[in-house]
Amino acid sequence: CDTYTVGPRRNLCEPFVTAAFAVELREKTVAKAWIAFSGVADRPIRARQTESMLSGKVWHEETVFAALNTLFQEVPITKTHLGQADADYRKQLVMTLFQKFFYQHPTHLDVKPVEQGVAKEFSLHDQPFFDSVA
Repeated sequence: CDTYTVGPRRNLCEPFVTAAFAVELREKTVAKAWIAFSGVADRPIRARQTESMLSGKVWHEETVFAALNTLFQEVPITKTHLGQADADYRKQLVMTLFQKFFYQHPTHLDVKPVEQGVAKEFSLHDQPFFDSVA
């Protein structure tokens, strides 16, 4: 399980979209899934159709891509005072945050998690953060 928050800045701002995902796996098959969003509609919502669509399927990339169509149809986006561009951006976040969840939590032993975000560029463990001063 994991949560994601997207906002204009990392601290002290109201987020655009918050997403929460959890997948219970038995072997590589989805036993139960939980998908929830806030900031996309007038109230927090659960994507129950997508959750049930995932149940019983093998947790891999093809399953996630198949679920994106259901997720796109199921999650309503409320237009804000910012207009259609803001609604389209929030709809895109719904899709990309679910993909990000999958890629950051792979289940196959030969696949390494993908670290996405600004922290990866700054925290290289085998290199010093600052150049040495001579």
